[in-house]
Amino acid sequence: MTSTLKQFKTRALTRPGVKKAYDAVAEEFSLIDMALKKRADSGLTRSKQGARTGTTQSAPIVRK
Repeated sequence: MTSTLKQFKTRALTRPGVKKAYDAVAEEFSLIDMALKKRADSGLTRSKQGARTGTTQSAPIVRK
């Protein structure tokens, strides 16, 4: 049986512990999603964005 990420997320969020943990970082996910969409909409590659921000394209997003 194959499953998509969306289906997996829907099933996972029915579990109270998973839902609580997901909700705790929902704002962070939203911000990251917005930044990724803006970069894509502007036509910047990860490499070009890295050069503009003084980092590499593969630098991870650091969480507190």
